[in-house]
Amino acid sequence: MGGVSVNIGAAVGPTLGGFIVAASGPWFVFMLNAISFVGLIVFLHKWKRSPNLSKLPSEHVVGAMRAALRYIRHSPHVHGLFVRDLAFSICGSALMALLPIFTRHDLHLDSTGFGILVGFFGLGAIISGFIVLPRLPKKLSIEWRVGGATVIFAGMLAALAYKPDFALLCLATVAGGIAQLTIISSLNFSTFRAAPKWVGIRVLAVHILVFQAGMTGGSILWGTLANQIGIPSTLLFASLGLLIGLVTMTRYRLLQGKDVDMAPSLHWPIPQVTADITPDDGPVLVEIEYRIDSTKASEFEYATQELRNLRLRDGAINWGLFRDVADPSRYVETFVAESWAEHLRHHERVTKNDKEIEDRIRTFHIGKAAPLISHFIGASISRENNTKKVK
Repeated sequence: MGGVSVNIGAAVGPTLGGFIVAASGPWFVFMLNAISFVGLIVFLHKWKRSPNLSKLPSEHVVGAMRAALRYIRHSPHVHGLFVRDLAFSICGSALMALLPIFTRHDLHLDSTGFGILVGFFGLGAIISGFIVLPRLPKKLSIEWRVGGATVIFAGMLAALAYKPDFALLCLATVAGGIAQLTIISSLNFSTFRAAPKWVGIRVLAVHILVFQAGMTGGSILWGTLANQIGIPSTLLFASLGLLIGLVTMTRYRLLQGKDVDMAPSLHWPIPQVTADITPDDGPVLVEIEYRIDSTKASEFEYATQELRNLRLRDGAINWGLFRDVADPSRYVETFVAESWAEHLRHHERVTKNDKEIEDRIRTFHIGKAAPLISHFIGASISRENNTKKVK
């Protein structure tokens, strides 16, 4: 439902704005936009959020931001998503960056003509949200959707550059509106699939920030280039850039619903605590002891690199893998959390997809019992006991 509401807003907004600009001028649109925020403020004030079911203390704002950035830093899926954001937004920004001046000086249209073009662009978004997207075959992958829509958007920019008659311009902008909303909807969907619920909104916020940064940088780029070679040639370069950007599809794949399961697995056992520990105590050291066949040691070490990303992504601030010099079959994995509360949050953050990776790692373990897990919590040297141990 969230995606549908965003699509409706993205579709209706440009349409209303375009026709209002045509009827009353830009000033009235800005005034209505400012007034519309009053309703949003009232809604947020009256909104009753669902209670947080976690028994852990709430995250501090700064800590939550750091956790999100840490997740993004160690999540290759999110990196690929941001590359795809920039591949489209930088070149796609040429339309709205150049359309106002292009309409007046190259097409010789007034504000009414500009408003009509923007209105038809919004109409394309409505068609995409209510007709095209719901009817796309489910077997059509998200890559084909984004790739096809990118080609259509590039074709729309090229069509504008050749300045056809007004009717064809309107048809081109309708196609562009359909394509843009299809791309944005697909990128948003992939964002939701790339992160679990606990950090999903934060990743989505950074995704929007990256997309808007691409739009901003692209607008500056195309505006500067248009001053040198003219708007029609600039639109052609932007169109070509979109097509070249499709190369990113070969390396940075967008996630689909069936690719990963980001639901919490909750399979980590709660540590048995015999010491007096508060949520703020820390740092916390976790050790996991494996027994590995020496003939598969290299394979195991290579496989644990994926495990490293999981630990650092979900809350650890340090990770290591050590081999016993006296017993080469004995490996110890270590990772550190800032506090006991943060480590317990780590328990809640592990996903079903993470569990599959952990299960693959444990296939290397040849011990009769499961890998031994120990928890340690830091203690000041001024205390009587320098270390508390939790089994």
